[in-house]
Amino acid sequence: MKFTLTNEQVFEIVYLLTNLYPEISQNNNLPGVPVQNSNLDKRFRFACARNLSNLGSIAEDLITARKSENKDFLEFESKREDIIKKYAQTDENGNLITDENQNYVFDSDEQREKGQSELDVLREQYKDALKAREKEIEIYNEILTTEVEVDIIQCKFEALPDNFPFNQLRMLIKETDDEIEAML
Repeated sequence: MKFTLTNEQVFEIVYLLTNLYPEISQNNNLPGVPVQNSNLDKRFRFACARNLSNLGSIAEDLITARKSENKDFLEFESKREDIIKKYAQTDENGNLITDENQNYVFDSDEQREKGQSELDVLREQYKDALKAREKEIEIYNEILTTEVEVDIIQCKFEALPDNFPFNQLRMLIKETDDEIEAML
């Protein structure tokens, strides 16, 4: 069935299907190839596999579009990461430690201030690259809101798994809301 969705909605569908039901897309790293020994209903696996096949290239294109092509910005990012690694705490594997809000953790306020000072200088040096990146993000956000017509393969309500996210993936269900209500 044809649906008009934004690119962001398409990305969300692909993200949810691949993360909630990884067994559908993990066969030989080919997205959308159903695994035979899954506990999921075959009708649901088929619909998901076809939808991943139909929508996967759009999601991949969005991931590519999100990446910066600005050499100066990429250089800035590399230097920014080096500064953070220099001052923030790392675990035994060398990975940066973050708190519950995803902020980097520092040994002291002095370490944080030194790092912040170096980052401020770096931002000033790369202010043109940062402005160019803001423009890239603006364009990307415009791409996300662009509508596309896509084929969605639907399946029957009875084939859905228990953890199916109705609110986000309603368009994958054949039955109307009234028909679903009657079944419940």
